[in-house]
Amino acid sequence: MSTDDSSNLAIRVRNLSKAYRVYARPFDRLKEMILRRRCHAVVHALQDVSFDVRHGECVGVVGHNGAGKTTLLALLTGTVAPTTGTIEVWGRVSAILGLGVGMIPQQTGRQNIRDGLITRGVEPERWEELEREIIEFSELGDAIDKPVQTYSSGMAMRLNFSIAHAVEPDILIVDEALSVGDARFVFKCQKKMREFLDKGRTLFFVSHNLSSVRELCTRALLLEQGRLTASGDVSMVLREYQLRYFNERSRDRAEAPRREEVAGAQTWGRGEVRVVSTEVHGADQGPGGLWTIAQGRDLVVDVRLHTAQEIPTPAIGVILTSGYGNRITGFSTAGSHKPLDPVQPGEFAFRYRMPTFVQPGSYRLELIIADTSGDEPTLLGIWEELLRLKVVWNDYRVQGYTDCGASIEIGGTVFSMQAERELRNRERAAHTA
Repeated sequence: MSTDDSSNLAIRVRNLSKAYRVYARPFDRLKEMILRRRCHAVVHALQDVSFDVRHGECVGVVGHNGAGKTTLLALLTGTVAPTTGTIEVWGRVSAILGLGVGMIPQQTGRQNIRDGLITRGVEPERWEELEREIIEFSELGDAIDKPVQTYSSGMAMRLNFSIAHAVEPDILIVDEALSVGDARFVFKCQKKMREFLDKGRTLFFVSHNLSSVRELCTRALLLEQGRLTASGDVSMVLREYQLRYFNERSRDRAEAPRREEVAGAQTWGRGEVRVVSTEVHGADQGPGGLWTIAQGRDLVVDVRLHTAQEIPTPAIGVILTSGYGNRITGFSTAGSHKPLDPVQPGEFAFRYRMPTFVQPGSYRLELIIADTSGDEPTLLGIWEELLRLKVVWNDYRVQGYTDCGASIEIGGTVFSMQAERELRNRERAAHTA
């Protein structure tokens, strides 16, 4: 779609910048007015940011503290005015910009509900109905008639989210609102946001929780020191974020990470380590490099790599990721009580083994190689798709994503996925004998 076509746009941002004047002392503001001489410093919170958001998209915004995320949301909602640039929004906007933002602390929760409905342009005939829905969803009970200043952060989040969602906006903007509160209510909010997206509405979501961004969002933006440094596929942007902010030393000493195709996997790194080969056991290879395995069988992968430099304290991590990008399970040697031996320049290899007690579906194995010899780990390479895997039904009724080895013992009998597997293997052996 061209940038001039606004038929399916929810938000259009062009060359957006926001600068703040910072005075060392309050008197300097008056001094500047009288002497007509600059007595302030300029802090650029946002610089020349441009992007589009389409209707029905969920766009996640990630970045280090101070990167400009909250400033961007404040500009989108009209809370502050831009220094330069333009913002165009199509549709009704409702926002959660922080705990208690937009609420009057001295007023009760019920009074803040009414104020919230008025400021969001809700018709008076709907106030009573929406007030009941908001109180019911927030589960605040009698606290709804107490001043908001007496609320905990979790209670304030409940009320804020309930109001913002109840008005049925076209665009919902959320700034770290789900970082507090009990897990049950957070899950309830996430479910509401998924229903919101299913209706073809737009969600603009800021979070440091990468799992939430990966699960909810269809696209992501990365802000760095007020500039938009990456935009596009969620996995790609989160990989860039990890390399930039979870690996400060590598970022400072090397050029920007590059992306290349290695053994069918998307690789992020700086070339120090590369995959030479992978050998898979226990699964059947199909077209397009897809491996198929039945539930409960052991997946074994022999991986051979090459490093151009010595790795003093190597760490190897392998993660099983669902087709939707959710991390299901994994293991890393970084947490082991005995560090791995140093790896010299040249080839080295390892074997990964995993019983596939997971739901049937599409998965991929993600490989991470790092050096943990310093104060902070240094990422040497990430292979998002080391292996594509399809797990097929084998009569294992996994509860949730994966079986973590849980068991139930009653009357001297142990019930577990492992026990079921052993029983089935014995039955098969007896049948074929």
